[in-house]
Amino acid sequence: MGPLQSPDQPGPWSTHVSLDDADAAAATVTATGGPCWSDRSTCSTRDGWRCVWTTAPPPSRSGSPSPTPGPSSTEFQRGSRSIAGMRPMGPEYPEGLPPHWLPYFAVRDTDKTVAKATELGGAVMAPAMDIEQGRFAVLADPFGATFAVIKMAAPGA
Repeated sequence: MGPLQSPDQPGPWSTHVSLDDADAAAATVTATGGPCWSDRSTCSTRDGWRCVWTTAPPPSRSGSPSPTPGPSSTEFQRGSRSIAGMRPMGPEYPEGLPPHWLPYFAVRDTDKTVAKATELGGAVMAPAMDIEQGRFAVLADPFGATFAVIKMAAPGA
């Protein structure tokens, strides 16, 4: 993480994790929800991966559907599993918004999570909607940091 690019910029959410047993933690996250995806929105998808990988990014595929509205994204993969996405920032983004990550948290019910978040002082940045990957919404915590929640679609649905 670097410094804020503007004094008006809210603090970001991040998905850094330190573990003693990655396999056990992954099993728990899968069973209970938790971070499930991160989307990188950047001005240049040609070089946007350099903020994360210092040598070369993991294998990727382009033109895949993005979990958020707008242009298609690049999906970074580990084996055959997609682990993160990167997409160009288009006119749907507010002017002056810097490149950023949007972490996604798996939830059991997107609509109930949105209701609870707003009850606790959060804000809805993009209302709940259905996409190929499931039902998701973009929220901001009471301090303005944004994140997404998603109820993943059942495999084969």
